[in-house]
Amino acid sequence: MSHLRKTRTWIVNKRPTGAPILTGEDATFKIVDQDLPRLKVNQVLIRARYFGNSPAQREWIEPAFEASGSLYRAPILEGQKMGTRVLGQVVESTSSKFQEGQWVRAASGWTEYDVLDETDPDLVDAPALPAGMSRTHYLGALGNTGYSAYYGYVVVGDAQPSETVLISAAAGATGVSTRKSASVSSM
Repeated sequence: MSHLRKTRTWIVNKRPTGAPILTGEDATFKIVDQDLPRLKVNQVLIRARYFGNSPAQREWIEPAFEASGSLYRAPILEGQKMGTRVLGQVVESTSSKFQEGQWVRAASGWTEYDVLDETDPDLVDAPALPAGMSRTHYLGALGNTGYSAYYGYVVVGDAQPSETVLISAAAGATGVSTRKSASVSSM
Protein backbone atom coordinates (compact mmCIF):
# COMPACT_ATOMS: atom_id res chain seq x y z
CA MET A 1 0.00 0.00 0.00
CA SER A 2 1.16 3.48 -0.86
CA HIS A 3 2.03 5.91 1.90
CA LEU A 4 1.21 8.86 -0.34
CA ARG A 5 -1.45 10.92 1.43
CA LYS A 6 -1.14 14.41 -0.08
CA THR A 7 -1.35 15.87 -3.56
CA ARG A 8 -0.79 19.26 -5.15
CA THR A 9 -3.97 20.54 -6.79
CA TRP A 10 -4.83 23.61 -8.84
CA ILE A 11 -8.10 25.07 -7.59
CA VAL A 12 -10.24 27.91 -8.92
CA ASN A 13 -9.31 30.80 -6.65
CA LYS A 14 -11.41 33.58 -8.27
CA ARG A 15 -13.84 32.89 -11.12
CA PRO A 16 -12.94 35.11 -14.09
CA THR A 17 -15.19 37.65 -15.78
CA GLY A 18 -12.50 38.77 -18.21
CA ALA A 19 -8.93 37.74 -18.89
CA PRO A 20 -7.50 35.29 -16.32
CA ILE A 21 -5.38 36.85 -13.59
CA LEU A 22 -2.09 35.02 -13.29
CA THR A 23 -0.63 36.24 -9.99
CA GLY A 24 -1.56 37.85 -6.72
CA GLU A 25 -4.41 37.49 -4.28
CA ASP A 26 -7.04 37.62 -7.05
CA ALA A 27 -5.31 35.07 -9.31
CA THR A 28 -7.76 32.87 -11.20
CA PHE A 29 -6.03 29.68 -10.04
CA LYS A 30 -4.08 28.73 -6.94
CA ILE A 31 -2.09 25.59 -6.15
CA VAL A 32 -2.81 23.97 -2.80
CA ASP A 33 -1.81 20.83 -0.95
CA GLN A 34 -4.76 18.53 -0.34
CA ASP A 35 -5.17 15.34 1.66
CA LEU A 36 -5.88 12.18 -0.29
CA PRO A 37 -8.43 9.79 1.15
CA ARG A 38 -7.43 6.20 1.83
CA LEU A 39 -8.56 3.81 -0.85
CA LYS A 40 -11.85 2.04 -0.24
CA VAL A 41 -12.89 -1.19 -1.93
CA ASN A 42 -12.98 -0.90 -5.75
CA GLN A 43 -11.02 2.32 -5.99
CA VAL A 44 -7.77 3.36 -7.66
CA LEU A 45 -5.13 5.95 -6.94
CA ILE A 46 -3.90 7.45 -10.19
CA ARG A 47 -0.97 9.73 -10.96
CA ALA A 48 -1.77 12.21 -13.72
CA ARG A 49 0.84 12.25 -16.49
CA TYR A 50 -0.98 14.41 -19.06
CA PHE A 51 -3.84 16.90 -18.82
CA GLY A 52 -6.43 17.47 -21.54
CA ASN A 53 -7.24 20.98 -22.69
CA SER A 54 -10.61 22.11 -24.02
CA PRO A 55 -12.30 25.46 -24.68
CA ALA A 56 -15.19 24.19 -22.53
CA GLN A 57 -12.99 24.50 -19.43
CA ARG A 58 -13.35 28.29 -19.59
CA GLU A 59 -17.13 27.93 -19.62
CA TRP A 60 -17.02 25.72 -16.53
CA ILE A 61 -15.44 28.50 -14.43
CA GLU A 62 -16.96 31.70 -15.84
CA PRO A 63 -20.09 32.98 -14.07
CA ALA A 64 -21.63 34.30 -17.32
CA PHE A 65 -21.81 30.80 -18.78
CA GLU A 66 -23.35 29.44 -15.58
CA ALA A 67 -26.00 32.17 -15.70
CA SER A 68 -26.82 31.34 -19.33
CA GLY A 69 -27.92 27.83 -18.36
CA SER A 70 -25.94 26.38 -21.28
CA LEU A 71 -23.47 24.26 -19.31
CA TYR A 72 -23.62 20.50 -19.80
CA ARG A 73 -22.03 19.90 -16.41
CA ALA A 74 -22.00 21.57 -13.00
CA PRO A 75 -19.92 24.74 -12.90
CA ILE A 76 -16.60 24.70 -11.07
CA LEU A 77 -16.85 27.08 -8.14
CA GLU A 78 -14.21 28.93 -6.17
CA GLY A 79 -12.22 26.55 -3.98
CA GLN A 80 -12.94 23.55 -6.23
CA LYS A 81 -10.41 21.59 -8.26
CA MET A 82 -10.13 22.71 -11.88
CA GLY A 83 -11.59 19.93 -13.99
CA THR A 84 -10.19 18.20 -17.04
CA ARG A 85 -9.66 14.73 -18.47
CA VAL A 86 -6.33 13.22 -17.56
CA LEU A 87 -4.17 10.43 -18.83
CA GLY A 88 -2.36 8.77 -15.97
CA GLN A 89 -1.10 5.61 -14.37
CA VAL A 90 -2.52 3.50 -11.59
CA VAL A 91 -0.32 3.82 -8.49
CA GLU A 92 -2.45 1.74 -6.16
CA SER A 93 -5.62 -0.30 -6.63
CA THR A 94 -8.22 -2.14 -4.57
CA SER A 95 -10.07 -3.02 -7.78
CA SER A 96 -9.81 -6.26 -9.72
CA LYS A 97 -10.25 -4.18 -12.92
CA PHE A 98 -7.02 -2.21 -12.57
CA GLN A 99 -3.44 -3.15 -11.79
CA GLU A 100 -0.57 -0.94 -10.68
CA GLY A 101 1.21 0.65 -13.64
CA GLN A 102 -1.70 0.50 -16.10
CA TRP A 103 -2.55 3.63 -18.10
CA VAL A 104 -6.04 5.11 -17.68
CA ARG A 105 -8.04 8.09 -18.92
CA ALA A 106 -10.36 9.74 -16.41
CA ALA A 107 -12.36 12.88 -15.64
CA SER A 108 -10.15 14.02 -12.81
CA GLY A 109 -8.70 17.50 -12.76
CA TRP A 110 -5.60 19.57 -12.33
CA THR A 111 -4.08 17.44 -9.60
CA GLU A 112 -1.03 15.21 -9.39
CA TYR A 113 -2.83 12.29 -7.75
CA ASP A 114 -6.49 11.40 -7.43
CA VAL A 115 -8.55 8.62 -5.84
CA LEU A 116 -11.32 7.40 -8.16
CA ASP A 117 -14.00 4.74 -8.08
CA GLU A 118 -13.27 1.88 -10.46
CA THR A 119 -16.15 2.99 -12.70
CA ASP A 120 -14.55 6.40 -13.38
CA PRO A 121 -11.41 5.65 -15.42
CA ASP A 122 -11.17 3.96 -18.81
CA LEU A 123 -8.31 1.54 -19.35
CA VAL A 124 -6.13 2.76 -22.23
CA ASP A 125 -3.31 0.28 -21.75
CA ALA A 126 -3.78 -0.79 -25.36
CA PRO A 127 -1.36 -3.42 -26.65
CA ALA A 128 -0.43 -1.28 -29.62
CA LEU A 129 -1.31 2.04 -31.14
CA PRO A 130 -0.51 2.62 -34.80
CA ALA A 131 3.21 3.18 -35.37
CA GLY A 132 4.47 6.44 -33.96
CA MET A 133 1.23 7.45 -32.21
CA SER A 134 1.66 8.89 -28.76
CA ARG A 135 -0.50 7.76 -25.86
CA THR A 136 -1.62 11.38 -25.58
CA HIS A 137 -3.93 10.80 -28.56
CA TYR A 138 -6.32 9.32 -25.96
CA LEU A 139 -6.98 12.93 -24.88
CA GLY A 140 -7.56 14.17 -28.44
CA ALA A 141 -8.25 12.20 -31.59
CA LEU A 142 -8.93 9.01 -29.61
CA GLY A 143 -10.69 10.87 -26.78
CA ASN A 144 -14.17 12.26 -26.25
CA THR A 145 -13.96 15.10 -28.77
CA GLY A 146 -12.33 12.90 -31.41
CA TYR A 147 -14.99 10.23 -31.05
CA SER A 148 -17.76 12.86 -31.03
CA ALA A 149 -16.45 14.37 -34.26
CA TYR A 150 -16.08 10.96 -35.89
CA TYR A 151 -19.56 9.87 -34.84
CA GLY A 152 -21.11 13.12 -36.01
CA TYR A 153 -19.37 13.02 -39.37
CA VAL A 154 -19.62 9.32 -40.19
CA VAL A 155 -22.75 8.11 -38.39
CA VAL A 156 -25.06 11.11 -38.03
CA GLY A 157 -23.80 13.12 -41.02
CA ASP A 158 -23.59 10.11 -43.31
CA ALA A 159 -21.56 12.15 -45.81
CA GLN A 160 -21.61 10.78 -49.33
CA PRO A 161 -18.91 11.02 -52.03
CA SER A 162 -21.08 13.39 -54.08
CA GLU A 163 -21.33 15.92 -51.22
CA THR A 164 -19.08 18.73 -50.11
CA VAL A 165 -18.53 18.95 -46.34
CA LEU A 166 -17.27 22.00 -44.46
CA ILE A 167 -16.25 21.57 -40.81
CA SER A 168 -15.74 24.76 -38.82
CA ALA A 169 -13.34 24.38 -35.91
CA ALA A 170 -14.48 27.81 -34.67
CA ALA A 171 -17.68 26.11 -33.51
CA GLY A 172 -15.96 24.17 -30.73
CA ALA A 173 -13.72 21.19 -30.16
CA THR A 174 -15.67 18.89 -32.48
CA GLY A 175 -16.66 21.50 -35.06
CA VAL A 176 -19.97 21.97 -36.79
CA SER A 177 -20.39 20.67 -40.27
CA THR A 178 -22.54 21.69 -43.17
CA ARG A 179 -22.94 19.83 -46.39
CA LYS A 180 -24.22 20.48 -49.82
CA SER A 181 -25.23 17.93 -52.40
CA ALA A 182 -23.39 18.34 -55.64
CA SER A 183 -25.66 19.17 -58.52
CA VAL A 184 -25.08 18.81 -62.22
CA SER A 185 -26.60 21.36 -64.49
CA SER A 186 -26.89 21.14 -68.20
CA MET A 187 -26.16 24.09 -70.39
